[in-house]
Amino acid sequence: MADLITKYFPNITARQREQFDALYDLYADWNAKINVISRKDITNLYEHHVLHSLAIAKFINFRDDTNVLDLGTGGGFPGIPLAIMFPNANFKMIDGTGKKIKVATEIANAIGLENVLLQHKRGEEERGKFDFIVSRAVMPLSDMMKIVRKNIAKDNHNAFENGIIVLKGGTLDEELKPFKKIFVQEKLSQWFEEPWFEEKNLIYVPTVGTTIPHRNVGVFGAGRVLIMPAAEGTGVIAGSSVRTVLELAGIKDVRAKSIGSNNTANMAYAAIEGLKNMMTVEKVSKLRGKTKEEILG
Repeated sequence: MADLITKYFPNITARQREQFDALYDLYADWNAKINVISRKDITNLYEHHVLHSLAIAKFINFRDDTNVLDLGTGGGFPGIPLAIMFPNANFKMIDGTGKKIKVATEIANAIGLENVLLQHKRGEEERGKFDFIVSRAVMPLSDMMKIVRKNIAKDNHNAFENGIIVLKGGTLDEELKPFKKIFVQEKLSQWFEEPWFEEKNLIYVPTVGTTIPHRNVGVFGAGRVLIMPAAEGTGVIAGSSVRTVLELAGIKDVRAKSIGSNNTANMAYAAIEGLKNMMTVEKVSKLRGKTKEEILG
């Protein structure tokens, strides 16, 4: 059953292969009691759920002791496949539906996962700090950012800055508009050849502490908005339309002011333009042809 996994991850250990192999019978049995996967889709478990979750492992190699929160894990996706793939990382998996957490807990125990903690909990209730938040299309990205930005740790330990990694399908232009050029979008079809993955995406939104990496001016029509970093605890200090844009982008501490037209729509779009041109360490390193470590010195 796990041949599809070894097709794309040929270097997994015998123990990991054994754990992946065990998933089908366990999910089939539990799914007959508590529906966590569409019963019509259970035969596609490895392609639509396990391999889909492992797209995150194609994007990033979590370093040892990385702390990951799986928000809205449902029956254990993407958390359980990722916990198998990265046995030295730590995964907390939460969901607001107790029955789903029960299934995920039983399956994690059955395959001997020792690097997971599962809890019946809503994201709003979670107070822990994590390097990455992962999820599979639980909610619109802006809504998710509002909930989990409090949970993203400051210090970075991986090749990518701490942030959110989500798996989504379909057209995402409107949903991603507040994060334009801040986010990274990867097509899963570049990693997996099965037709089902053609419309599937991975979205990564990095954070730079609780604020923005540098000051910038956004321009749209006659609107000009100056956006400036702010110390932790400052909050979002901006007019109503600009505040909405900044909060949707998940920025917790920032100052902004209009230096052009006071037209509400122009200011909002100017704020979006300002965010679009922000530079993260990853972007600077790509533009300059250097590694992130070289940029940071």
